[in-house]
Amino acid sequence: MRLRNTTARIAQGRTDTNKPTRKNQSEEEIQTERFRRIALAQEEEKWIAKFKLYEAGDFSKLTKADMKTQAKLSESFVVDCRNVLYYKPHQLNEGEVQLRLVVPQRLQKDVLTAYHDELGAGAHQGVTKTYEKIKRYYYWRGLFADVEKHIKNCMDCSTGKGKPRYMGTSPGNIVATRPMQICSMDFA
Repeated sequence: MRLRNTTARIAQGRTDTNKPTRKNQSEEEIQTERFRRIALAQEEEKWIAKFKLYEAGDFSKLTKADMKTQAKLSESFVVDCRNVLYYKPHQLNEGEVQLRLVVPQRLQKDVLTAYHDELGAGAHQGVTKTYEKIKRYYYWRGLFADVEKHIKNCMDCSTGKGKPRYMGTSPGNIVATRPMQICSMDFA
């Protein structure tokens, strides 16, 4: 009897009767877990961790040079109540500023793959379109270079464009060594 109950729970996607799995979680719980994981991944990068310490007012672990750097960064970045760092772009016109999530290095490949390779995001759109789509919601240092590198290494993009047409051998530079050695006419 005990075996049957355990099998039923596993079949339902549960191994512990008190612990809900992704199937039984609400959308809000899933979002909370995602942001918790993003905050943990951000803590792994030194510059983000230092900025979060500065924003929290914990100056004991920062040097004077770190504090000076973080003070400059504080104009462009903001930490929300979930301890997640966002980039605040400079706005040219008046209106609401859309914050962009700062993506830690370990998650950058996932974002690039999601926005370039997957069909739901309009796969294989090229460097500029992929960059613009990612830039709308995410930020990291060297974003354009990473998008360019990812697309240059994309097998589908590099093989789908085909080889350039063969125009024949180049005549090279013809250099005359004596007068009237080379004579040509243009009949255009």
